[in-house]
Amino acid sequence: YESILFLGWVNLFLQIATLLIVFYLAKGMFGRMTALITFALFGLNIHVINQSIFLWQPYIMHPFIYLSYLLLLLAYLKKSYKLLLLCIPIFLITIVLHNSAFAILPIYLILTLLVIKKHFNYSRFYIGLGTILIISLSLIYLSRFLYWMQGNPQSLNVTLSFRSILNELPNFFNNFFSRTGTFIDSFFDGLQNKSPLSSYILGFLIAYSSLFYIYLQKDKARKQFFDILILCIISFLTFAALMPQASLHDFYLRHFIPIYGLFAIVISESINFYSKKILPNAFVIMLVILTLSLSSPNLFQLIKNS
Repeated sequence: YESILFLGWVNLFLQIATLLIVFYLAKGMFGRMTALITFALFGLNIHVINQSIFLWQPYIMHPFIYLSYLLLLLAYLKKSYKLLLLCIPIFLITIVLHNSAFAILPIYLILTLLVIKKHFNYSRFYIGLGTILIISLSLIYLSRFLYWMQGNPQSLNVTLSFRSILNELPNFFNNFFSRTGTFIDSFFDGLQNKSPLSSYILGFLIAYSSLFYIYLQKDKARKQFFDILILCIISFLTFAALMPQASLHDFYLRHFIPIYGLFAIVISESINFYSKKILPNAFVIMLVILTLSLSSPNLFQLIKNS
């Protein structure tokens, strides 16, 4: 396992799996065109490419968390209770791999319960979901419990305490806007070292275009999926604002991994939707190139140098 070649092949498999999972996640919600745009924006994002350099935490969580999203989507579309039960342990494995997934846990569980309510609204299905949740947690934390039994009480300490989260409440709004700005900077790497105002302006434009999309979109299914993606992103950023950190610089950009793919899908669907309203095909290509110039500026520099 210390072989560079072995780790390289593992990393290649994880990256290809992540790209394919995000592609099918976007396709399941919005169709092939949005999926293709997402494949480009997500696959060429600098923090996704960074997985090639940093194989382990938190980048190893990439395929697992997006697989849990995809399974939840398929459980809804195919009305499959088995897929719904399968997505829970995979999501919990993601939390074990890196605690940044905690920030999206509440909305993920709410969406899971909503799928049950819509397609499987009987008590036995809720009991089954609860049983899988308990069994998964038990297996995941069994090693910690056994270590505790051997006289190591610190092994059961949780990463985040409720008190530490409460201590962040007075700083909530400052944390929310600053970390949201940091997230936008991290996705659009071309904004790095620019004025913070540029991040807020771009964030406002994205928010405004998203609201306009929701207003104009007549397809109820697409609008519903778009709303859910926006809700997931806002929920993640809200809980991220409550994460206790010594300073903004300690909130590493890679901690946003659970929503990079979701944000890429939102941007891609917006590009696809507005291009149809203005200038099909050519406008799509122009917007994708413009977005890539902001999200992956090093790519264009590499092409220029070659």
